[in-house]
Amino acid sequence: MKFTDRSIKVLKAREKRYEVSKDSGDGLGLRITPSGRKSFIFRFKRDGKNFGMTLGVYPECSLADATLAHSEARSLLRSGVNPAEKKLALKKSEMDAETVGGLIYLYIEEYAKKNKKSWKADEGLLNNEVFPVLSERRVKDITRREIKDILDKVAKRAKVQANRLHSVIRKMFNFAIEEEIISSNPCALIKRPGGKEEAVDRCLSEKEIRLLWRGLNKTGISPLAKLVIKFQLVTGQRSGEVVQICKKDIVDGFWIIPKPKNNVQHRVPLSDLALRLLEHADRYKVFEKMKPADRIFPINAPSINRAISRNLARLKIEHFTPHDLRRTAASMMASKGVPRLVISKILNHKDRDITAIYDRHSYDAEKKAALDLWSQEIIKFVRITKVKEV
Repeated sequence: MKFTDRSIKVLKAREKRYEVSKDSGDGLGLRITPSGRKSFIFRFKRDGKNFGMTLGVYPECSLADATLAHSEARSLLRSGVNPAEKKLALKKSEMDAETVGGLIYLYIEEYAKKNKKSWKADEGLLNNEVFPVLSERRVKDITRREIKDILDKVAKRAKVQANRLHSVIRKMFNFAIEEEIISSNPCALIKRPGGKEEAVDRCLSEKEIRLLWRGLNKTGISPLAKLVIKFQLVTGQRSGEVVQICKKDIVDGFWIIPKPKNNVQHRVPLSDLALRLLEHADRYKVFEKMKPADRIFPINAPSINRAISRNLARLKIEHFTPHDLRRTAASMMASKGVPRLVISKILNHKDRDITAIYDRHSYDAEKKAALDLWSQEIIKFVRITKVKEV
């Protein structure tokens, strides 16, 4: 049946409930009950089983609304998520949103995933620092003192992370106000626990690069995490983008980043050393019989931060972060005579100069030469002689 407002309105109730399907054959349908109630539904198969979910009741849920909800459900299905199960989980979280645990789930699903590229970092901070302490507490009963105690505890070991957590918690409670779960934010008037953050210019020396590269094998860091750290150093890209790299993004010796931080598609030429690291990651996944996935590094960026901070003593290196590897790559290339403009293109910094509007040169050749030079410098620092040493 072709779905239009007119064709839906003329459907009559029968003695028994019945369903009609949209003629496109994509699972969208209407269920009509004996009382005349008309509901949009989505029928689909997953893992050989039949599932169904209600999208909304007509006319409160318009045909346009139902079409959009159906499209979103199919998108979830294509990504490997059962939309019916997710809807049930979300409904339960809404019922449980009076607790902090339920609010965390609702904030991640309904706000962070839809509005923040860094939603996984938010999820990690909330689940690691807030959930264990406050998950069973009622949101409206949370006090400023409880929030401050959590932030102060984190600040004692990591001031910058405490500042990030402060921002996330504040945003979550603002979200709760918008959803009319609470009327005031317990984070109000709480200052950033880590204080003002000063500009960081940490770069690793040649010796530190050698200690890091060779010392990683003496730590308990997972093999894939080790490869992420090395790959970020070799390419100079952001760790959040490195862990999202997919096989389909590798094209003719280039890594195509479709949605980087500044929303400008980015082409990263891959040196032989970078390609070798990707090959090692793929072999490791096969060896460990991990689930087939397009992602080359199926881990998250916060875990890389934690892996480094927990192993600094074993690496015998002063404190550094994954972002410092990016700064190190840039500084080392500059010291070898690579022009600042080329380095900026490699880092994918947004150029706000008016001349950039007219500059459509890809800089692929220049970036390739610079990253090849940088890889050769790493090989020299680390004294790599065999493939297995990568």
